[in-house]
Amino acid sequence: MKKLGIIGAGQLGFMMILESKGLPISFNVLTDNINDPACKVADRIYTSKEYVSFVDDSDIVTFEFEHVDENALKYADMKDKLRPNLK
Repeated sequence: MKKLGIIGAGQLGFMMILESKGLPISFNVLTDNINDPACKVADRIYTSKEYVSFVDDSDIVTFEFEHVDENALKYADMKDKLRPNLK
């Protein structure tokens, strides 16, 4: 099963996860607010302090809004997991 990491856990992440529930994908989210909508349906929740584990535990990483953890973006890009990438 592929693991998709989503930086952010808002309404867009929530809808993305709900629409993909029948697919062989598990979802990791990176957020500091466990009350964010996507946390209710994500398989695993990471805080910004855990961004290295979040990226390492995800096959692909994407983001769902513009206010994202810069360290997580750069680390995911360095690991060639960020889609779209920073290049």
